[in-house]
Amino acid sequence: MQNNRPKRNIEFGRLLSGAINSIAIYEGKRAPIIEEEIGALVNLSVASVQRYKAGYLPPDPHTVRIIAEAGVKRGYLDRRWLARFLFVGDYPSPDELISRLCPQVMAPTEPTERVLQNLPAPSYAHFVMRGKPFNEITSALKKRTALVVLSSLGGMGKTSLAREVASRCLLRDEQTPYFEGIVWISDSERPGYTTLSTVLDEVAYTLGYSSFATLPHDEKRREVDQLLRRWPVLVIIDNFESVTDMSLLRWMLNLPEPSKGIITTREWRREFRQGACHVELRGMSESEATEFVTKRLEHLHMENLAQNVTQFNPLIEVTGGNPKAIEMALGCLKYERRTLQQVVDDFYSARGELFDDLMQRSWALLDEAARRVLLSATLFVGGINSDALTCTADVRGLAFKHATERLDDLAFIDIQNQEEVFNYRYALHPLVRAFVHARLQAEATFEEAARGRWVNWYIDLVSQVGYCRNDLHRLKLLDPEQSMLHVVIGWTHSHLRHKDTFALIHGCAFYCYVHGLMHKVPDINVTASEAAHAMGKTLDELTWLSHHVQRIARSGNLSEVQDYLERMQKLASAAGDPLTGETAEAYYHSMASYWLACGKLDMAEDAWRKLLYEPSISNSARLVTTRWLAFCLQKTGRLSEAEALLTSTLASLRPDANQRAVIAIMLQMVRVCLDMGDTVSASRHLTQARERVARDSVERHMPDVNLLDGRLLHIQGDTSSAQHAYSQAVDGFRRLGLSLEMAEAHAALKSLQAVK
Repeated sequence: MQNNRPKRNIEFGRLLSGAINSIAIYEGKRAPIIEEEIGALVNLSVASVQRYKAGYLPPDPHTVRIIAEAGVKRGYLDRRWLARFLFVGDYPSPDELISRLCPQVMAPTEPTERVLQNLPAPSYAHFVMRGKPFNEITSALKKRTALVVLSSLGGMGKTSLAREVASRCLLRDEQTPYFEGIVWISDSERPGYTTLSTVLDEVAYTLGYSSFATLPHDEKRREVDQLLRRWPVLVIIDNFESVTDMSLLRWMLNLPEPSKGIITTREWRREFRQGACHVELRGMSESEATEFVTKRLEHLHMENLAQNVTQFNPLIEVTGGNPKAIEMALGCLKYERRTLQQVVDDFYSARGELFDDLMQRSWALLDEAARRVLLSATLFVGGINSDALTCTADVRGLAFKHATERLDDLAFIDIQNQEEVFNYRYALHPLVRAFVHARLQAEATFEEAARGRWVNWYIDLVSQVGYCRNDLHRLKLLDPEQSMLHVVIGWTHSHLRHKDTFALIHGCAFYCYVHGLMHKVPDINVTASEAAHAMGKTLDELTWLSHHVQRIARSGNLSEVQDYLERMQKLASAAGDPLTGETAEAYYHSMASYWLACGKLDMAEDAWRKLLYEPSISNSARLVTTRWLAFCLQKTGRLSEAEALLTSTLASLRPDANQRAVIAIMLQMVRVCLDMGDTVSASRHLTQARERVARDSVERHMPDVNLLDGRLLHIQGDTSSAQHAYSQAVDGFRRLGLSLEMAEAHAALKSLQAVK
């Protein structure tokens, strides 16, 4: 008798779910929408597509082919996925389709999925190509030498040239070497702040390994060096003349291949001779300067003078072809109401340094509003938000508009993202910043008032974000100000403005947690606990200190945990027993995480049980605690008890449940099912968890999905795919700084490799 039951293969359903989720991520849609679109392609209902996701095979090869094409073309899935999908889908003679959709040349060995660069926005609307130095830099980057030193006098355009080189190195063309990552660090805004440690941190943050910043210095350097060996990365340090850490220069001179470095500097050091390629940037050539003058005159609305641009040759000559000096001189020409010849004659007869004279002349052309705006601009780093600047300077409306227009004309400020008319951001040239900062020192009363408005603006901004786990789009409000968050917090903390510090951290802590910025200097949790201590807020101090201990315990840094345990226990005693609410959640989680990192599962379980039965615990914390309690039960062999706990929890989920916690519980259920030998249930729960991870873009749990994927693939005999999944899990946990999970993934990978 013929068996007419539909064929079923769980792996087919898993591969199909992965394709749907991948398409959803790349196209910015929800998975159900993709299911409807695929169903329409093959004239089937969504229910049929969902049936295929459960592992039932389509009855005809046409459906398999249509889905395979969508996975490759829309989901950017690779040849390995396609081959496996066609195999488990019983597609006849798959070689022709594989060759057509995924030729060998289209299968990259290790695709880069993230944007690995932190380049600042360009401060120029039109870049005048400096052909000779540009070619010298790109040629030097192709050599075996690790470091290129770009030197010149101030104002020659080193920063613009280096940024332009960097942006073109992200393109795959024959003229410039290709780099998968660009890391940009500037010492201009906080001279002397840049050290080897801060550069290592920035490399780690930019490449997506923020957890490395918490490692001891030598270990952090080793890990970052490994990243630079793994990918070709271009590390650029701008304004190196103010850097005082010589260990940074030694590191740059010995960057591991295939990575390279560029330094821009106004000062030559003899240490550069120890293996660096030197490129000297001189004044603009006549053709370059003519193009630059023409564009600048257009910007200043002085096009009538551009009709005879040769008349500016004496100005180009007296400035030495220095683009910043030319900019400032043309601004003076516009506002001083004097002839070009008079301006040139003044420069010829000027005593002292050219820029000193230009700055003084330009400053004299500013009114009170423009001076307030310029003085306020020195409080910012990176691109300056126009709303923040107008508030800090207390210059608003048309007065602010006129002030910034004159500052731009006189080349005191540079306008970034000039195409966004209603969202300008501003930047200061290092020479301007140094000149204005000296002026600010003499304006103590103004600075004090401006600092107050500056702090209040950021407090108002972060108060719109806060803890927004169910409204994550609010986090985008802080993206443009990411570089300023720790600057403002650091200033308020160092000036003992504890209430302001606490308000700032309360508003941005969740953002910093999501983006891996908690341990940037100053450390968010530690600073909040110190501010709370200064204000006599015992419960708040214990809460923030507990958050810190939990994080470093999860990273495996047990020696640092020891430094805080005694303080935490004293605070817990002072707070009274029992602890309740957020403080209890943070404290018991931190202690349980510590015991777990120490390998003391019984003590970790006791801490989580104590928290689970705390009446004031939030629903979100209850879910997280349940997951970790089930983990302890699993690790101690009480699988049935763990399964019962997780099953009851999943059955009683509320609509507003914390999705990250729900995903964690689903993944823990997968672990339990695998240990019990129930691969069918494990696969089903993993598919559901993977869909939620893709739908909500929960990157934190992607390594967990990869690890469990690897276990399933290993059980099914696909050791090659299992090894790839394990490798991705190890890398993901390393990024997140989760030592316990990374050790588990690494052990699984090592075990698999030993068998092979």
